[in-house]
Amino acid sequence: MIDLELLSAALFPDSALTILSISQGNDQHLIVSARTSGGQPACPCCQTVSTSLHSHYPRTLADLPCFGQGVQFQLCVRRFRCRERTCPRQVFCERLDGVALRSARMTERLTGTLQGTALQSGASVGRRIGRTWGIHRSRTTYLRVMRRMTPVPRIKPLKYIGVDDFAFKRGSLYGTLIIDLETGQPVEVLPDRTATTLAHWLRDHPELELATRDRSTEYARGLTEGAPQAQQVLDRWHLVKNLREALERQVQRYQKEMKLALVLEGEHTVLPLCSHSAEQSSQDVTVQKQAQYAKLYAQFQRGHSIAAIVRATGVHRATVHRAIRCQGQVSRRRHARPAGILTPFQTILIERWEAGCRNASQLYRDLVQAGYAGSKRRVILWAQERREVPTPTTPGPFRTSALRNRRSEVGQSSSASSLTVKAASWLLFSLPEDVEEDQQGLIKRLQTCAPLRQAQELVHSFRTMLRTRHGESYPSWAEQVQASGLTELINFAKGLQREGSALLAALTLPYSNGPTEGAVNRLKTIKRPMYGRAGFDLLRLRVLSG
Repeated sequence: MIDLELLSAALFPDSALTILSISQGNDQHLIVSARTSGGQPACPCCQTVSTSLHSHYPRTLADLPCFGQGVQFQLCVRRFRCRERTCPRQVFCERLDGVALRSARMTERLTGTLQGTALQSGASVGRRIGRTWGIHRSRTTYLRVMRRMTPVPRIKPLKYIGVDDFAFKRGSLYGTLIIDLETGQPVEVLPDRTATTLAHWLRDHPELELATRDRSTEYARGLTEGAPQAQQVLDRWHLVKNLREALERQVQRYQKEMKLALVLEGEHTVLPLCSHSAEQSSQDVTVQKQAQYAKLYAQFQRGHSIAAIVRATGVHRATVHRAIRCQGQVSRRRHARPAGILTPFQTILIERWEAGCRNASQLYRDLVQAGYAGSKRRVILWAQERREVPTPTTPGPFRTSALRNRRSEVGQSSSASSLTVKAASWLLFSLPEDVEEDQQGLIKRLQTCAPLRQAQELVHSFRTMLRTRHGESYPSWAEQVQASGLTELINFAKGLQREGSALLAALTLPYSNGPTEGAVNRLKTIKRPMYGRAGFDLLRLRVLSG
């Protein structure tokens, strides 16, 4: 026998409900009959306690499943008369505090479970998960109970916040995420990234002392208008990113000097394999792009704005920016070949090749003894592309590569073609402790170009200043940049001067926008399954209540 009193105390510890019976329903549900007892309820309008019983009425509530079976409570609830003559309500129903809300069809336990599941996984996924537990509710029910929730209000005042944007739809629609840097928790999600919206929210938080941000001018203006008392701090990652981009544009201006520096060494470097038809197709594309860049740059030189050029030509804005940055010139880039199965055996192959061995079969046998497990065809291709004079059995597509390698002996080095501007900028950007041993030679050759060596020194000094938090060295660094004559780095320094105290705070204070970037990644994880199926209200609720 089931002790109903103990079961009542276990299921309803804070409510005056008494279980009368438990039975099995026709649809595999457990039906629990119960009634309210004891207590003198108060009128919800005038709070007058009433003992005058009016009647009873039945109420059905769904509860959490038990052993995979749904549970349904059939309650007998009392109605009372309000004896206060001035009260507008004459009859009222007693409330089931701790069991169910007013007019609810589910218990608070079941509602809380649906809300938690929907918040963590979404309505559709939550519905499928609930079915495995025995909770059979529709997707709209999960959405409805989730929308009833409100984010937990903050009790502790905000002092340090991080601000960053995220994309609803990349390239067209963006929002703003604000987090508490002390706890790392999101505190607000704004529907756009304009300065007006941010400033309006900040005016409700006059206790703010510090805010981290990227280099967005909208966020800078919004923080200045909404929280002028707060110290702004630039994100150091964005500073490093902008510095590397400026260095890449600077290297782009010195491509000829870079190629000359690489030719001076006279090192023999193998070009990627390419057939004559592919080479001709690549040249045709380069000619077309050169004509397009020259046309776009000519319009820019005549004083047309970038927006006007985009409207007149129909090309993408990024293409116009690239044409202006390259001054109408196109540089053909060759991408470095990725590591392959022969990469670990390059040392053995180069030693045997320099010793005079040109027989691919013999090279293959030497590699097999060293542990090579690949095919012989790989070794044959490696040897064919390095032969200075093609053999009678060399296929046509590789004859052009071999002839180019032969021309490199008379002064036409191919390493300049294989090292792209981006790769060269990364080599110059890397600090000495981050450079691999096999990259030291390329860096030394790049340093033979005086402007590139000077740009590298300035970049390294800025990165060191950023790492060690020596912001007092920035004025002298800015003077060195102005005296260097390096256009792109000078433009970078001018942009930093417009940041004012936010830059000095980034160079001296330990705060950064890193936690905000992590919160944005979490927001993207939540947003991705909801894309095209939910609105901003649900996204904000899930982010703030997670």
